This record gives sequence, C-alpha cells and structure tokens, in this order.
Amino acid sequence: MTVTVLLAVHNGRPYLQEAVQSVLDQTFSDIELLIVDDASTDGGVDELPADSRIRIVRNEKNLGQVPSLNRGLGEARGTYVARLDADDVMLPTRLERQVAILENESTVALVGTWLDVVDDRGRRWATLRGRLDDYADFVSAIIRDRIPFGHPSLMYRRDVVVELGGYDPALAPAEDKDLYRRLALGRYEARVVEEALVRYRRHGKQLSQVQVAVQLSNDYTGQERFLGALDSRTPATPMRLLLAGHHAYWSEPPLRELESFLEGMTERLGLADAERDAIARVIATRCARTLLRGWSAPSPDYRARAEAPAAFIAAHGDFPARASLRLQPLLRTTRWLGIAAGGTRTRARRSLRNERLTGVRGFLRRSRLLRRLYTRLLGFRLLDE
Repeated sequence: MTVTVLLAVHNGRPYLQEAVQSVLDQTFSDIELLIVDDASTDGGVDELPADSRIRIVRNEKNLGQVPSLNRGLGEARGTYVARLDADDVMLPTRLERQVAILENESTVALVGTWLDVVDDRGRRWATLRGRLDDYADFVSAIIRDRIPFGHPSLMYRRDVVVELGGYDPALAPAEDKDLYRRLALGRYEARVVEEALVRYRRHGKQLSQVQVAVQLSNDYTGQERFLGALDSRTPATPMRLLLAGHHAYWSEPPLRELESFLEGMTERLGLADAERDAIARVIATRCARTLLRGWSAPSPDYRARAEAPAAFIAAHGDFPARASLRLQPLLRTTRWLGIAAGGTRTRARRSLRNERLTGVRGFLRRSRLLRRLYTRLLGFRLLDE
C-alpha cells in the first residue's frame, strides 16, 4: 500500500460524504481511506458508500482528534499518510502530485499543497500560497510562523512521523505546527505543490474556531519550545515576540542574544554557510518589522530594546557587506531615537545629512525595507535630498 488517507471524524455528517468522495475520485489509485470514527452519534459514518478502499476503525468513547489521529498512524498500512478533515475536499490530482515528490526526493518527509479557504457553502473566502525550495526555506517559514500549507493538505512519510512520536496531544489543536517544528529539528525537509489541491472549509463549528484561544496558547508554547531547542541560551519568549513583530516585545527585557541564537541554531541544525546566511536574512527582516511596529508606540527604553535587533539588521540584512559597514554610523546616530521627541528628530535630520553618510543614503534608496524603517523612525522622508 502506497498511501493511507487518514481522516478522523466526530459527528461530521454535513460534509463527510463530499470529503470521502473526493478521496475515492483521486487519479492515484494505490490508496486506502482510513476513517477513525471518534464515537460519532450522528450516523454519518454508517451512510458512507460500500467501497473496498474504505476502512473504518471506531473509538469506544470520544477521545478527541489528536488521539484519534495517533491511533490512525498506528493502524495505517500506507508508506505515506495523507491528511484530510471531514469538512474538507481534495482535488483529483492531489495525491498523485504529492507522491511524485516524496518518491523523487529522499530528504523530503513532508509535502503540502496550496489551498483555498471556502465558506460553508463552498465559496472561496481566502487562499494560502507560498513555496519551499530547500531546508533553509522550511526553517525560515517556521521561524516567521508563515507556513505555506495547512494540515488537511499534508502528506508525509509515516515511518518518520511515527519515529518522532506522532502528534503531541498536549499541544492540540496546534499539533500540526508542532509536527513541522520537530521535523525541522530532525533535519527533514518539506515542499509545497504550487497548486490549490485542497478546499479547506471554514465554519463556526470547526475545532480551530471553537478552541481558538487554546490553539494560540499551545502554538506559542510549541514555538518557544522550538526556539529553545535551537539555542537554550536565548530567552524564548522575547525571541518569539521579536520574530512575530508582536507589540509585547517592547515590554520584555532587552534581548541581546541574537548572535548567540544564530550560532546555536547553526550548530544544532548543522547548517551549511549558505543555509545559515539565508535564515539570518529572514531573522534580520523580522527584526526590522518589529522595530517598525515598536516605533508607533515606543517604550521609554526603546533604545535598549532596539539596539541588538538594529545591529543584527546591519550585520545580516539582505544587502551587500560594504553597505552593512556603511550602515553602522547610521545605527549609532539613531540609537537614541526612542527616548526623546521634538528636537531629537531635528538633530537626527542634521546628522543624517552629514556628508559622511552620503553612501548610506544612496544605499537606502535601493533597500525598501530599510528605507521604510528609517523613514518611520525619524518621521520624515529620509531619502529626500
């Protein structure tokens, strides 16, 4: 058996038939549809069509989605496991496209697809798009918390996920993102089929809507666990807030361990130089966005909190090394921007028009992110001559 499509359901009758039929209509034929009935009482599972590809296992009592998925992992016969929820639909070529990637790329353990988010009537409400070309992209996506696929679109190597311990019930309903993080820590790669092959249905009764507060809390816990695994010396909470551009970062103690974090991550993941540099650029970009957001309501000690991120931007931002050296005087000039008002900006304008910073201003014209950063910090168009 090549693929087990794993579907856990509890009282999913309104959409279950459509979800099941989308599996049976796949162009890839070597499949089983394993349905874990989590003690449903609506009769929906009993109404499914008779088909040799469908196998049903039933929980004696309602255990919840994650324990049901873990049971399904133990019962699955396929080399690969594809996820689908009872209220979602897959397009006919989904499994075929994902199997092709897993068969051809041995370092890839996980393949998602683009998806369309639809409402309860099937009308498109939003989209999820993105791409992952290599391991650095995968780690960067997790660090930014911008995963370009959803859980119902996943296909993964069953033996790898079982070896990792399956899904963690303690982090439900954010168990999918925890799985991505553990795969990355295991040096496994992920890819995305750049075609919308899943229709993800959004409605008021789905788990992510009903338990949104729990999901967010457990997601934060999982992300901090991941960041701590990359470098235990760096405080995980302010690091998470910094990378998320969260306003609460400015109420945390100053974070000065960014270079330590990069060093620890490089060692923990065994990053090659190119991988390290690519991820460092992503972190620098996230730092810049956090500084931008923090300036809208700066804390009294903005300088202390902004100093390390600003230095990291200068050292690892997405611009040439010579420009980084030119940027250092500008960073030193603007360190005090968050602790004064009025005359401070006038002083900054005079400083930034100094002839010694001509090269910096020229570079900033070509860097949209830094242009925005310093325009926002100083409250005027930095590059106007």
